[in-house]
Amino acid sequence: NQMFQPLIDNPTSLKVRSLRLIGELTEYSSLLQKIGPHVENLVIKLFTHDESNALESVIKYCTKVRFLQISSIDTYDIPQVCELITSIGAHLEYLSLKILFALNIPCIFISSKLLDELGPVLSNHSSSLKYLNLFLSIDPIFMRNFLDEVQDINLKKLLIRNCHYEDVDVAFDVLKEFAEEQMIDDFVYEIVDYFCIHTKVRDYIDEVQKNKYPDLVFRIPDFE
Repeated sequence: NQMFQPLIDNPTSLKVRSLRLIGELTEYSSLLQKIGPHVENLVIKLFTHDESNALESVIKYCTKVRFLQISSIDTYDIPQVCELITSIGAHLEYLSLKILFALNIPCIFISSKLLDELGPVLSNHSSSLKYLNLFLSIDPIFMRNFLDEVQDINLKKLLIRNCHYEDVDVAFDVLKEFAEEQMIDDFVYEIVDYFCIHTKVRDYIDEVQKNKYPDLVFRIPDFE
């Protein structure tokens, strides 16, 4: 807070459009009260030791975000992540979510819970969403249920990275079918462990995608 005190004390309105939050998010409360209403592009990296209310100030003050990127999402972060997306509502156009990856963390459980809770939130509150980038450990059943929830959203770009080593071809079929039915302009499916990929999926990645993922990822500089 001391670092930001001169900005907080400045009587002039600070119209900061892009913001990265890394560390203990509760420390940014006063700063977010000052600049949050103007933030359109927001990147957040959560920490495993953050309190369950880490996103409280972000939810309260950052309500006009167009681009939202959140990484290191753990199970207990999911309700607040969904609450933040709900509070942003139709302002949100670009969403990128990445779960927490660690040796002692049940990635498939976190991912499935996130998909389960995220689907209804996006369906009911994110009508303007056109870009979705997810880095998860995918259970095809939960992914199909999620896609059923968001089928009425007019997505233009769908980027999926799957760190799970089972049923990667099944997940691919589910996603590819959705992308074709929804006539999505850019669909990319990547597997973290390339050598465990079913031949069909490997051929698609090699011949159709041709390493398109890095070129399609949106970052804050793309909006400035």
